[in-house]
Amino acid sequence: MDLHPTCFNNGDCAQIGMAKANVLQACSTVEYKYKLVVRQTFAEYLLQWLLHSAQDFRVLVSEGNHGMGG
Repeated sequence: MDLHPTCFNNGDCAQIGMAKANVLQACSTVEYKYKLVVRQTFAEYLLQWLLHSAQDFRVLVSEGNHGMGG
């Protein structure tokens, strides 16, 4: 998926496969921060996968809001 601002803008969302999990990815702010929504059973696994992967690219991963509607 192309995450360049000309292709994936504020308010856009897409359902993708990431690290063997189905994920809803949304561009949630003007600063191009991304919100990931995943089934609770995959949440910890995906978080650890993202934290590990982000180290190589110096990308900030935060846990954000938890639970429904968060």
